[in-house]
Amino acid sequence: MVYINPSINILSKSLRNIGRNILRDFSEVEKLQSSIRGTEDFSRKAIIKIKQKIQIVLSEFKPNYSFQFSDTNNIKEKSNDFFFVCPLNGFINFSHAIPHFCMSISMSENSKIVTELIYDPIKDEMFYASEGKGAYLNDSRIRVSLRSKIENSLLIVNNIEKTKESLKVKEKFIFLRETGCSNLDKCYVASGRSEALIQMNLKNNEFIPGTLIIREAGGVAENLNINKTNLFYASNIKCQNSIKEIINNM
Repeated sequence: MVYINPSINILSKSLRNIGRNILRDFSEVEKLQSSIRGTEDFSRKAIIKIKQKIQIVLSEFKPNYSFQFSDTNNIKEKSNDFFFVCPLNGFINFSHAIPHFCMSISMSENSKIVTELIYDPIKDEMFYASEGKGAYLNDSRIRVSLRSKIENSLLIVNNIEKTKESLKVKEKFIFLRETGCSNLDKCYVASGRSEALIQMNLKNNEFIPGTLIIREAGGVAENLNINKTNLFYASNIKCQNSIKEIINNM
């Protein structure tokens, strides 16, 4: 039986409603690709509208909770109970009419993320998790993959600098992807679509979205500081040691 707590029920309905508006905006972006002015201004205005709608929903749902958007530095009225919101992860994809982007909401209680949702409006895929209750994709339970051999595993990378060390990472994996949407990348690790993710140069708590979903799906996720660089990695259990060895040699 699928466990859906009241918070997930309310927030998932809200994200799907907002997602319909995003799809309409995305349709306009597709039409604007050949225009001289381009799509960046329109896309940024779309983000502003998304933020406004999400802010209204969260303020009505939990009026005593503060909130932080991924493109801002400070949590409004610092609190242990807050929402961390990414209104449109995969902005470059969206603005270039590439159908791979998402929205995410992470809810913290007593300074601990307890509920998380990541929604892909293009595929109508809602990834979500509650602490101790497992991770789900729509109505189905998800688990990380059981692949253990690096040569058969798919690694997703984001913002990896072109250094000799990073090239070594790419040499070890036959199957490598960079999708431009880090929050969905985490969901793909959680659902077994990929075995590992390495993301560098994170800003503004970007490691938060998807971490609970990965852990509730049986995976591992850590935010590290390697040579003064913020690095996030996630993987299934069987690939963890191999991934950490690769990271330590970067």
